[in-house]
Amino acid sequence: MSLWDVEAPFYRMIRHFPGLRRVLAVEHQGLRTLLSELKLHGHVVLDVGCGDGESLRLIETPCARVGVDRSRWFAARTRRLTRAMTVVADSAALPCRSTSIDLVLCIGLLEYSRHLSATLAELVRVTRPGGHLLLTCSPAGLMTMARRLPGHAMTPMTGETLIARCEPFGLHVCAQQRLRSQHQVLLRKQ
Repeated sequence: MSLWDVEAPFYRMIRHFPGLRRVLAVEHQGLRTLLSELKLHGHVVLDVGCGDGESLRLIETPCARVGVDRSRWFAARTRRLTRAMTVVADSAALPCRSTSIDLVLCIGLLEYSRHLSATLAELVRVTRPGGHLLLTCSPAGLMTMARRLPGHAMTPMTGETLIARCEPFGLHVCAQQRLRSQHQVLLRKQ
């Protein structure tokens, strides 16, 4: 059992605090705006670090949904709430064929990644040419401090830093949004 398995129910609980719910609602609206630019009907969407499937539930278009999380608890919860196929795996070693995914979501995970370059390489590996990645990061500040979890290192970063880290992978920025609590970047793989 991983530390994520132990903390998953607690993490879910703190996301229901009224102040944080309002912040999450703003973040979700930003993600919906970016997702509305994509035609996802019949495509395959992979949510890496799926938590309880909140990001997958933002997609209203009929498509194949797959959730990946290190926590068995979250993977099971996502499966229950979204009816998505779920897999317990690490973001730096995804159990997916290369170039098999139309859209990769990685929401609220990259700031916790111990091996950011390896995680980004893996996200790019599974994305098909012409496919998209919707990535987020948390800039330094009070909201990011509220997201720190005991026992987990967290590295705040700006959207500019995230984009710079993605450049070596040949990703093109399609759109981005800067919120106080989160920078959201929609990228296209060449």
